Amino acid sequence: LIRLKAYTGRRNAELFAMRWNMIHFEGGKPVFIQSPNIKIKRQQNNFDEKDFQFAFVPVAEELSELLDELGLQMNIGSSDYIIAPGVLQNRKYLEDFASKSFTFFFKRLKRDYNRQLKHFRKTYITQEDLFVNGRISMQHANYGVTAKHYIDRKEIAKEMAKQGFRVFPKQGVE
Repeated sequence: LIRLKAYTGRRNAELFAMRWNMIHFEGGKPVFIQSPNIKIKRQQNNFDEKDFQFAFVPVAEELSELLDELGLQMNIGSSDYIIAPGVLQNRKYLEDFASKSFTFFFKRLKRDYNRQLKHFRKTYITQEDLFVNGRISMQHANYGVTAKHYIDRKEIAKEMAKQGFRVFPKQGVE
């Protein structure tokens, strides 16, 4: 869960809703995960899947390795959950328990700073922004207009995966 959170930047509810069949492939390689944006879904009181807004998460090297460890090859196309596939009920409880457990154990490290599971989202989004904005020429004075109306997030996710996007630097490489 912690690694999936770090490598996707998705909200906890979205992680526990993630299924194997949300992973899209090109040339036999996973390139992105199409994850429903649960926060938007809840705000709009929208529970009709055909109207969902989606986030497209690039399957970077780190994420690809994790998915392989979790059994990607055996689960391609499966509607099973990626996290705790055997737990079909009380997924919200599982989500809350994971978040509280992370905070509980991190406090036991007695660091001079605090971290919660949600901090991995901020780390991911920061790295994504640094990666993407360094390579895209924006055509509008207001980035919000470009992002809202002109950027195909699925294509961005695929390109990020192809270009080697990473959340954390490789060990031993500065």
